[in-house]
Amino acid sequence: MPWPPLTRWPLSLADGRFLLQAALPQPVLEVPAALALLAYQHQREVAAYRSHRQRLLAHLTQLARPG
Repeated sequence: MPWPPLTRWPLSLADGRFLLQAALPQPVLEVPAALALLAYQHQREVAAYRSHRQRLLAHLTQLARPG
């Protein structure tokens, strides 16, 4: 027997995050864990920046080449 179709709630992403934050227990973030999280996020931002820049420069190089 197939599952019944899921009903869609008119929730935005922000609404969903708010409900999840209210329903799920929040971890206690201590200073070493917070610093590790910030370092990880910074590392990912730098990697994304470099990747996008490399792609952009390759695209611009292609446009600059004649015919």
